[in-house]
Amino acid sequence: RFLSLLSETYVFTGGAHGMTAYGALLWDREANREATFQTVLTSPTAFDKAVRDRFCDALDKARAEKRGEPVTRSDEMFDDCIDPMKQTLVLEGEKGKPIDRILVVIGPYEAGPYAEGSYEIPLKVDAAMLKAIKPEYQAAFTAAR
Repeated sequence: RFLSLLSETYVFTGGAHGMTAYGALLWDREANREATFQTVLTSPTAFDKAVRDRFCDALDKARAEKRGEPVTRSDEMFDDCIDPMKQTLVLEGEKGKPIDRILVVIGPYEAGPYAEGSYEIPLKVDAAMLKAIKPEYQAAFTAAR
């Protein structure tokens, strides 16, 4: 039902380094129009609740891999969990098959210092996530195995 695309833009205008930004485009083939990720959700709050713990744990694991040491979550900058709903969310699945994961793409400075670069956190669709999808869109999704 959906075509989901991820864009990456890099801009350098001088200074210490350039900046990378991400965007997502979601095309609803049945409605023949662009949609947003929020279009398919019962509410952003419900989706956030469904993924928050898994997302934060996966982000901490990815941070630890880049930093070479465990991350202790705190209120300190780059040690706290960030809001996944404020990041670029990309629907993913095998061609011709239902969506079975959401990719959370995080640009530099959002989850870590510039030197750590971007993060990509894949989240498999599960029952809690499916409950946060509007009934009319649920057929386009499947819980990952």
